[in-house]
Amino acid sequence: MIEETFQGLDFELIDLIYFREKEKSNYIKQVSNAIKELEITTSSSRIETLNKIVEYDTEIPFIRDLLLFTFDQPFTQKTLLNKYYILCNLCQFNLTEKLNAKFHDFKLEESLLDEILKCDLYNYAKIKTLFSFGYAFSLIDLSEKRDFFFNLLDNQTYELSPNTVTTFYKQISDIYLSISDNKAALEWLKKGLRVNPNFSVKRKIKQLEAEIDSPPK
Repeated sequence: MIEETFQGLDFELIDLIYFREKEKSNYIKQVSNAIKELEITTSSSRIETLNKIVEYDTEIPFIRDLLLFTFDQPFTQKTLLNKYYILCNLCQFNLTEKLNAKFHDFKLEESLLDEILKCDLYNYAKIKTLFSFGYAFSLIDLSEKRDFFFNLLDNQTYELSPNTVTTFYKQISDIYLSISDNKAALEWLKKGLRVNPNFSVKRKIKQLEAEIDSPPK
């Protein structure tokens, strides 16, 4: 059996990570310096290399995902199942970085999400990614996009506990409350209650219903 050894970096994946101007070259230098410092070479096995990365305790994003070993495919050639979690993390990372940079073009991330949605996994990574899209569009006041992604989140059946799922419904309700859209906030609490009958929002629902029926003059 041929031992899997380190072969280099996956530059196809690097090309999908969002960087501000000049940050990309600095990022590649950081990764290269870490590999050099850890004495990772083409004779280093996969297990040995990954153990070194874990012990290095670096905060360089995606460093483990960038490493290619014998028989590995570059990112665009990986199977959907093999790159599903990286796609989810990419979307969440890029959305955050773009919002921080005040760069609001999310077309790349939406194309990555199209791939994610083709994967027959309905776990935390997927619901968190869908929430991240709705949240990002809420921050830049694109209400149609915000509503689209939140509704897309609601239209999935997740292999998660109802308590976990309804934490996102509560956050979505709070987003609508923050813009004084009490009707939408109420609707999301009711949706959450349908998902989880033990969702502790019945008092809040009554409060919102009363406020909607009797708005302040």
